[in-house]
Amino acid sequence: MNELRMYVEHLFQGRVLTEENIELKEEIYGNLVARYEDYLAQGLSEEEAMARTKESVPSIDDVLSGGAGTDEPVEAPTTVLPETEPTVVMAAPAVKSETPRGPTPPTSSAASEGPQHQAPKSRAKWPLVLGIVAVALIAAVLGLFEFVIDPMLDHQEDVAEAQAEQQWREQQNQSPQTSQGDSTSGDAATSSNTQSQTQAQTPQFDDPEDQREWEATTALDNEIANNSIDTLKSYTGNGTTKVQLFESLPLGSYVDSSGVEENGDSFNVRYSNVSEDIDGDALDRAIVYDAVAALSVYEDLNTVNITVHEQYDSEYETDIYSFERTMLEQLLSDASGGSITQLNSSLFESGDQWNAVRDLVMRENVYDTATDRAERN
Repeated sequence: MNELRMYVEHLFQGRVLTEENIELKEEIYGNLVARYEDYLAQGLSEEEAMARTKESVPSIDDVLSGGAGTDEPVEAPTTVLPETEPTVVMAAPAVKSETPRGPTPPTSSAASEGPQHQAPKSRAKWPLVLGIVAVALIAAVLGLFEFVIDPMLDHQEDVAEAQAEQQWREQQNQSPQTSQGDSTSGDAATSSNTQSQTQAQTPQFDDPEDQREWEATTALDNEIANNSIDTLKSYTGNGTTKVQLFESLPLGSYVDSSGVEENGDSFNVRYSNVSEDIDGDALDRAIVYDAVAALSVYEDLNTVNITVHEQYDSEYETDIYSFERTMLEQLLSDASGGSITQLNSSLFESGDQWNAVRDLVMRENVYDTATDRAERN
């Protein structure tokens, strides 16, 4: 459930990871996974189940700011404290014949003083009662936070990101039409027009963090869309190292040479300090594309192991994926209706053929399934 994990991490982005927040984060993640699996069991598709699961927990801040106002505190002290009347226990009225005796006055005196002695005991129960009420209120707030308020927090941000992604897709759909124009005298004008259109279509967010996330995510998706087939063909059988290939692919600027090694038919690559502004889905698309490209260039390669270390995480806080050739080939075959069954250099024979592979990788059901199957931690 890498997508849900990234979604929960995004909910807590910018928050101090106290012990309470860490426990809350894990609890939210567990509930989302259970909810997602329930949706699948009800017959929903993976995409619809994931969307409904995210909608159930959109944010956190509203829970913390509005939770206390929704539950009226219970006047527990007046109902919990019993009125103990020690005078009820006295049997003096039943022994009237012994009223002349000396012990009687002390007994009546003790009875009159009984309530004075019992009052402090009743007041001593207040801290315990208040503690119970406080615990109940905290539990109620946490419940509202997890199931009511948190799902509302990121609604506006999700809408803005969806609109931005739609704009990006429209931009990508327009790119082929633009590239079909005059390839000689009109190249400079076409490039200028395309740049102007891109700038005009770039959404402007009120929150600088949202702006950075959109720009970083769009930049990575553009790296995938613009990765040239000629570049891939140039690495086929020319003796260059696999490290050089990965440095030319999307996320290539994050390749850590210390994490790259060859071992027979497998290859390990590590991406270090990956920007935290990149959306988790875009990161999934990029690593699946890189694995597919590497397996297509190097036909003797059977496994690509990818380690992703994100910015500000500890050295040991990483995501590890193992992409096997047979798994990716089967996945692409199913998604293409059997038109793409093998990953090899024949996919580079035409731009249309490799673009078909690229388009399949960009499908959510493909890259999401691939990363779920390849995830090893």
